[in-house]
Amino acid sequence: MNILFENLKLNRLKKRGMNYLNKGKAEKAYRCFEKVILSEDSPENFFNLGLTLMGMFEYADAQKYLQKVYDKIPENDINSLSLAECLLMMRKWDEAKDILKKLRKRNPKLAGQYLEIAKDVVLREKFVRSRELFRESTVELKNKNDLRALDLLLDAKDLNPENANILNNIGSIYMLLKDYEKAHQFFEQAVSLSGK
Repeated sequence: MNILFENLKLNRLKKRGMNYLNKGKAEKAYRCFEKVILSEDSPENFFNLGLTLMGMFEYADAQKYLQKVYDKIPENDINSLSLAECLLMMRKWDEAKDILKKLRKRNPKLAGQYLEIAKDVVLREKFVRSRELFRESTVELKNKNDLRALDLLLDAKDLNPENANILNNIGSIYMLLKDYEKAHQFFEQAVSLSGK
C-alpha cells in the first residue's frame, strides 16, 4: 500500500511539474521535479529537470541532467537537441557541433538549422545574444518595466528575426501598451514563422 501511495504521489508531482513547465513557471516546475528525482532517477525525470533548468537559464546545471540522458539514450533526438542548445548557450561550440552532427545523421531536419548556427561564428553569437536579451526582457516584464522589456525584445528581434517567441512577446507587450495595430503585425509574423 505504501508503494502505491508513493507512486501516486510521484505521478502527481510529475504532472504538476509538467503543467508548470508548460505555463512557463520554471521555478515551480523545478521544485516538483527536484522532489521526483530524489525518489526516481529515470532518464525521463533527468530530461524534465534539465528542461526546467534551461527555462530558468541555469545552463550549466541543465547540461548535467541532459548529459545523463544523452549518456544513457544517445539516440533520443529531443534530448540531443536540448543538450546541443544548452551547449550553444554556454558557448561550448565544438561540443554542440559534435552532438548536432550525430543528430543530423538520424534526423537532418531537426538538426539542420542548429548545426548551421553552431558552425557560423556570427550566427551563433547572434543566437546566444538574442536568447540573453529575451531572458533579460522576461526579468523586466516581471518587474513591470514594459518599455524596457520591449526595447530588449526589439534588439533580440534584430539579431534573430525569425524567432516566433520573440515576435509573440513583442506583440504581447504592444497589447499591454494598447498599440493594437503593432501587436497585430507582430502576432501575424509570429504565427507565420511558427508554421515553418
